[in-house]
Amino acid sequence: MLYNSIAERFCDIHKCTGMKVGCSKMSNCDTRFQFFVSSLEKLKDGVSKFNEENDLLRDGLIQRFETAFEMAWKNLNLCIIDEGVIGHKSPKSVVCESFSLGILHDEVWYSMLKDRNAIGDIYDEQLAQKICDNIVKKYVYALEDVRELFQARMLS
Repeated sequence: MLYNSIAERFCDIHKCTGMKVGCSKMSNCDTRFQFFVSSLEKLKDGVSKFNEENDLLRDGLIQRFETAFEMAWKNLNLCIIDEGVIGHKSPKSVVCESFSLGILHDEVWYSMLKDRNAIGDIYDEQLAQKICDNIVKKYVYALEDVRELFQARMLS
């Protein structure tokens, strides 16, 4: 069966009745995917404007990365639910399960997870600069790849 959205697929799996506009599962899935796409676009915009010497831009880029990462792992969780695996509630368990199911292939996700967890310790200037460097050079591309993966899964 072809689905028009992750939400339709999710609702089909979870026997959400009638695919009604008011279906909370459907709207939650659509909303979650759209939030991810929106947060990724904002991150890419932040990368295009990033200036290493401006600490305000650096902090904003880190915040945008954190938001995009949060939306990505929550959408990955929908993918592993789609594969019949439930019960994963943390970013680490979702990322690990996504690798074991073959949904993710790029090891950069472990680095992203580590940096996302280190964001609370951003008071360290060198760490903040390192995370921004990773965002610009690696993470935005990995997030873009996973967006494409989500869209491909919607069409299958």
